[in-house]
Amino acid sequence: LTRGKPALIGIKLVNASWPLAQVLQHAYQCVYYSGHIYSDLIRQHIVENILPVRELGSYSEALGYGVQWTSDSNKLSVALGSKKWFVEQQIVINAIDKNSVSYLVINKQLVAIFEFEDSVKTSAKKAISHLAMQIPYIAMLSGDNKATCQKVAQQLGVNKENIYSEMSPEQKQKQILRRQNNQQLVGFIGDGLNDNLALMQADIGVATKSANALTKISATVCLLSSDLTTLKYLQPLAKLYQKLMKYNLVYAVVYNMIAIPVALFGNISPLIAISAMVASSFSV
Repeated sequence: LTRGKPALIGIKLVNASWPLAQVLQHAYQCVYYSGHIYSDLIRQHIVENILPVRELGSYSEALGYGVQWTSDSNKLSVALGSKKWFVEQQIVINAIDKNSVSYLVINKQLVAIFEFEDSVKTSAKKAISHLAMQIPYIAMLSGDNKATCQKVAQQLGVNKENIYSEMSPEQKQKQILRRQNNQQLVGFIGDGLNDNLALMQADIGVATKSANALTKISATVCLLSSDLTTLKYLQPLAKLYQKLMKYNLVYAVVYNMIAIPVALFGNISPLIAISAMVASSFSV
């Protein structure tokens, strides 16, 4: 729904005992191996503003939640991720989210907040309006915080009751599975690594053009355009391909019912048989 090109718009220090240069140095250790788009933005900002030094330590990543790095020398523990992840670890985060954010926690103490912002695709509202005329239920499943999701939903005209924020990849998958268990066909559109499980679980998984290679593999359909209004062509194309499949099946059955008995009795020359097979291959 968004352009998928967020920008780092601010770094907020919340602990006076940690200067900015030191915060960036420790954050660099967390984002060094991470492939998340927010990690890429933080890493780029750090490299442009200080000369970071790689330190020895252990790295781990919780998909959909955050990354953690522990120093080998002084056992300093640095984590960068979502509020939900830290709350589950019983780490206090007393901050109000107005944008998409990542929290930097050092030794279980909140040190800094990285703020991001992305814009909604111009084609997203048109696409949702078109889908709403054909589909009885449209929901937003996002790993972002509630405030950001509500802001995006308001711009797109999505019902606030159908917003599911701060969802992990597993929770997205379970939400889809719950509806499938109620005999509902579910389609899911996504472009991030955190959408892979949902794309595989959905009856129809659609990956956008901006999605990474792994996400595209997880999807049923890959859009070749960034314009989400192309979604309106999926149903007509599916019906057309279904019609062609039925035609091919009937043609193949009828062709073989006629040709095989004739060939068995030797009433057809090899040249004609070969020509018929070639014609069949082209038509099917």
